[in-house]
Amino acid sequence: MERFINNHYPAFKRFFQILPGVLAWAAILSPFILSLRIPAAVAYAILFMDMYWMYRSLRISAGVLIGYHRMKEAESIDWHQRLKTEFPDELNSIYNLFVIPTYKEGLEIMESTFKALMELDYPKDKIIVILGFEARDDQVRIADIKEKLLAKYGVIFGKLIFTDHVVAAGEQAGPGSNRTYAIKEFLKYNQIPVEKILLTTLDSDFCVHPRFLAAAVYRYLTIPAAERDKRSYTGVFLYNNNYWQTIAPMRLNAVTTAFWQLSEMVTSNKYMNFASMTINLKPVIEMGFWPLDVVNDDSAFFWRAYYFFNGDYKVLPHYVSISADAVQDKTVWTTYKNQYKQYQRWAYGVEHLPVVAKNMLIKKEMPILDRLDRFYFIIQSNVTWAAMGFIVTFGGILLPLLNPYFKQTVMGYNFPKLSSLILTIALVGLSVNIWAEAKLAPPKPANWGLLRKIGVLFQWILTPILIITYGTVPALDAQTRLAIGKYLNYKVTNKERQFKK
Repeated sequence: MERFINNHYPAFKRFFQILPGVLAWAAILSPFILSLRIPAAVAYAILFMDMYWMYRSLRISAGVLIGYHRMKEAESIDWHQRLKTEFPDELNSIYNLFVIPTYKEGLEIMESTFKALMELDYPKDKIIVILGFEARDDQVRIADIKEKLLAKYGVIFGKLIFTDHVVAAGEQAGPGSNRTYAIKEFLKYNQIPVEKILLTTLDSDFCVHPRFLAAAVYRYLTIPAAERDKRSYTGVFLYNNNYWQTIAPMRLNAVTTAFWQLSEMVTSNKYMNFASMTINLKPVIEMGFWPLDVVNDDSAFFWRAYYFFNGDYKVLPHYVSISADAVQDKTVWTTYKNQYKQYQRWAYGVEHLPVVAKNMLIKKEMPILDRLDRFYFIIQSNVTWAAMGFIVTFGGILLPLLNPYFKQTVMGYNFPKLSSLILTIALVGLSVNIWAEAKLAPPKPANWGLLRKIGVLFQWILTPILIITYGTVPALDAQTRLAIGKYLNYKVTNKERQFKK
């Protein structure tokens, strides 16, 4: 089987690149096609999707509630003291390597990240920081940033290293190739045993909680030795750096993304790597770092690690937070555009389906049910992402319009009532989100008046619109582009902390 797939891999790969887009479009168009002939079946299918939507909404709400309390508990614990008490030898022998790729970010963005690292409750002499620039960036600006950061933070950490990544032929110009280059440059002169180094990846706007690193190291050390290097460890992602500076739709996108990620940490056993993780450096080297020719390097790393360890790889949360930027560019229009491009890029993780399909067929070391489960997971999650919003939003409206006679049947009479009831129950999740935002968002600016502060509640009215415009449409766009061969390249989301007037 493996030889056959390798001999025909271009055709094999194209088939699985096309499949998700075809399934998504088939799901979206099926109410139009089938409503005239089998309206009752379409109605039952739409109700099933409504119920699944309700289930997802309630599950996310439960996950947010549980995750919030776990985060608050984790951030109240003195993890560094626990390390000193329970693992004093390991605390003295383990080094922590932070790798931060950057491209076109300003000094203001990077300095907030460095200030957060400086405030870590952890021995600074055990911390090595690599800031990975891109050689194609403005070299004069880079030189100025290097000089200022080195002068201010060079004596704080064990080492502060700068690298300049040159994009090689066949590489995507993104964080994965940048991180890989930075680590390889570090390894050229590193004298520390790699099994004694924990690697933490950050984006250039990520500000870690003071107890973030100690919590990650403690989590690592409490896992059995035979398993700990087959795991990566992650914190809770919040998007609070510029939460009240950006516009309401971007705030809503940021907070709902954070809640979805938090819920997945709590409720799913398939949580995948995002932009930050902590992992032992040795297996990263052994598995060949990040794939260099993909757009979604974070999920690509997950799949590479998952199959490298024959399915015995997991992402484990330690629940201490990281704060990132919500999407904000120089103007409101470019902010809307960049948010769309960001979600499109995330949805393009469906590009990994050919890899998952190949390993499903050839990885005999893994149980067949595990291989099938992962294949089904990536198909189901991506097709649902691209199609379910359309079906839930418009399916109940289209069915009686396309087939007016259906309304005269018992099912046709009860269908809108049942659909409305199910979706109303799903709104319970919205109330939980409103409560959780009030708990997790930073304080509102002092210069805001009372009416403006109260008016923030009305941003949640945008939820149905944003589900389609920034949820379903970018996913369908990404899958369609992959299916027709209009492949995406990695595009950096520009980061600003205020709009230009």
